[in-house]
Amino acid sequence: MTTIVVATGDVLQAECDVLVLNYAQSLYGVDLAVARALGLFRRDEPGPPIGKFLAVPTRGKLACKRVLFIGVPALGDFGYREIREFSKNALTILASQNWENKSIAMTMHGVGYGLDEREAFSAQVAGLMEFLDSATTAWKPDRIAIVEHGEPRAQRMRAVLQRIEAIADTGRRGTERLNARSIPDAGVKSDEKKHVFVAMPYSDDMQDVYEFGTSQCCRMLVRTL
Repeated sequence: MTTIVVATGDVLQAECDVLVLNYAQSLYGVDLAVARALGLFRRDEPGPPIGKFLAVPTRGKLACKRVLFIGVPALGDFGYREIREFSKNALTILASQNWENKSIAMTMHGVGYGLDEREAFSAQVAGLMEFLDSATTAWKPDRIAIVEHGEPRAQRMRAVLQRIEAIADTGRRGTERLNARSIPDAGVKSDEKKHVFVAMPYSDDMQDVYEFGTSQCCRMLVRTL
């Protein structure tokens, strides 16, 4: 059975068989750092287009053995549905390859460009669960680590993951397969849910203001509407 965990730390230091990253038709953050470390995607070498992928052995330049870049839409179009599809597609690709790929590391998606972290994280986990529950292949990874550099956010996402897993355990009801209702609807019905638009700076200094002064209040408000 595959174990999904939320780990804290620098994903560049994550020891695993495969580090899975998206390529949103440009380079940002972790994918930029990885591309620089491996000498990839220079001006005359664009990354994979949407729906395609590129696998690169690291040869000791990173803690992981291999990096998998998957082409996705630009960030402005990479929403909850696309995050769910990305994580499911990542496992589908890995299942089709002959590499050593029992331990997988991923980053969180949706953070820092306007998406709700809980909904985005739930969509990411839902995509993984869809594959793990429905795949006909015998391949399944032993461990999937979603790596977050900040401990406060990692703690929040661990709580979300625990709730998802509790619902999933109830949905199995003694069988190996999940009830469809036990997989989060994030990424499928996200756009239909009530939401609040918050305009504020993307700054680490504002994180507590957002989380405790804004986000929690907004969640309580939306539940009463």
